Amino acid sequence: MFGWNQWLVVVLGALSLGAVSARAGDEKPQVGFIDRVYKESGGYEARYVVFIPHDYDGKKPFPLILFLHGSGQKGTDGHKQVGIGLGPAIKKQEKTFAFIAVFPQSHKGGWTADSEDGRRALAIVDEVAKQYTVDAQRVYLTGLSMGGEGTWSLAAAHPERWAAIVPVCGGGDPKQAAKIKAIPCWCFHGDADQVVKVKQSRDMIWAIRQAGGEPLYHEYPGVGHNCWDRVYATPDLYEWLLEQRRILKRAETHPDTPAELTDLWLAVCNAPGSAAGKKALSILKGGRLARANADELVKALELGHPAELMPLVLDVVKRHLDHPRAAWLLTQVCVSYAYDESPKAPRAFAEAADLIAGRFAASPEIYHFCEHLGIVAHPRWAGQYEKHLRAILSKNRDRRVRCVAHFALASVVQNSGETRHDEAERLYAQFVKDFDGRTQYPALGVEEDLRARAEAQLEDLRTWPRMLGKPAPEIDGEDLDGRPMKLSEFRGKVVLLSFWATSCFPCMKLIPHERSLVARLKGRPFAVVGVNDDRPEVLRKALARNPVTWRSFKNKRGDGKAITQEWKLLGLPTLYLIDHEGIVRKRWIGSPPTEELDREIEKLVEAAPQRK
Repeated sequence: MFGWNQWLVVVLGALSLGAVSARAGDEKPQVGFIDRVYKESGGYEARYVVFIPHDYDGKKPFPLILFLHGSGQKGTDGHKQVGIGLGPAIKKQEKTFAFIAVFPQSHKGGWTADSEDGRRALAIVDEVAKQYTVDAQRVYLTGLSMGGEGTWSLAAAHPERWAAIVPVCGGGDPKQAAKIKAIPCWCFHGDADQVVKVKQSRDMIWAIRQAGGEPLYHEYPGVGHNCWDRVYATPDLYEWLLEQRRILKRAETHPDTPAELTDLWLAVCNAPGSAAGKKALSILKGGRLARANADELVKALELGHPAELMPLVLDVVKRHLDHPRAAWLLTQVCVSYAYDESPKAPRAFAEAADLIAGRFAASPEIYHFCEHLGIVAHPRWAGQYEKHLRAILSKNRDRRVRCVAHFALASVVQNSGETRHDEAERLYAQFVKDFDGRTQYPALGVEEDLRARAEAQLEDLRTWPRMLGKPAPEIDGEDLDGRPMKLSEFRGKVVLLSFWATSCFPCMKLIPHERSLVARLKGRPFAVVGVNDDRPEVLRKALARNPVTWRSFKNKRGDGKAITQEWKLLGLPTLYLIDHEGIVRKRWIGSPPTEELDREIEKLVEAAPQRK
């Protein structure tokens, strides 16, 4: 996610709006920050704060924001939670802030949906909605750090409550992505965060997109854990929230303005299948995008990367190559195709990449171009852009760009095939030497993370050749039903050993093809054997939607040892191809091209003795 951090949630279900003292018809209600006490049925009391806009009179319904603080503000004093994130942002604009804001306080240190604090936060929102005139269609949820985690959790548990969510630098559970995908979401994180790694937000956004959602994501380059000051200080954030119910109204009343382009873009990103989203897409394709200038595009691309608009975006950028942000704009075009699965890069990516390497190779703003070629994503066609990475390394002096470009180059070379593994090993070794984590700069956290990954890749490249062509190590454990199971039981068959988990979307995407292999090769010496790392209850739900017809080992044994550790896995999915004599013949880290997988399996099955 790239930009400012906030989750805004609008309740889709109606909230009770019974008349109480803060409603119309009574004395002028108290406004500003108000200390409140929530009393539970058992007598337990919890202090919280509610902010009431200065122009609140009980007649007009106001939108509401529920704010969840981080771990440093837990307690029972009822005030610390107002001193971070949203609270200070409101105080700077208190007389004009247009939202009711609710500030509960965590007593035990957690906002997850199954926690006492999480349940109490929802009850407090309901209490406030009864006592004030709240717009039930515009209730938003946001939180930072521990509160960001709570935002993900409460959104997944109660998707019907929220119109939008804004998680800030908090990790979530990618397995819950399908429950969140329909909620408008804007997520924020600093890429140098050492408290909650940026990968956690990236994983959530990736999972939601894979589930069919269209979340927005902004990542602050070089920013650590505290990105929330930037997020909540951004006026556009609150404008965006207020427009969620009528996203195209401003576009209709302000044609050919930056505000129009912003709202059209948001409609395409947030609600692509809705009537508003389709109308906005038609307007943009019908000429509005072609009339945009570079400054308008910068603001639009900070909101999201709808791939269907990127060819038109590229046409505009090519008319503004002298603009100070041209390199960044071209990078955003490329980033939108990072997860493309076609065998050849889309035309817009190829053209933008050539411009980056040919004209902007020295720019500090091409960081994400390199990152999405071999770190965050691994498109099948990434190898076609090895020369672009080499051109960048030859000209760019920015340490952050050089760091990600060098690692991406090593990854691309490694993925080019085993014949280039010696070259990849040299590249990783040089990376460890050049990026030793001793230089203080904003992206040091990224460098340290990549250095650890490079060291792991080096170890793997040095040990994997000793495994190739040798007997596969025995696996002795239990299957998912608790029955004893050994890998050697499958001797005589070609085995595709698949390490997988339901939280790994490439793994789940591979299952239908693995299922087709099992069906197509039925009666021949072939078997798929899995190693799974899920909790039983999570696994049951996932397999009900995407069944697996072969046996899998439980990754963790009763003694606490994990099969993935014994096999020194670098990531999921990882697949080993073992011949009928138990010899390891092939390995793929990540999903292999299905045609290559089928070809390698067929060769070994043909060579195996056929059963009569």
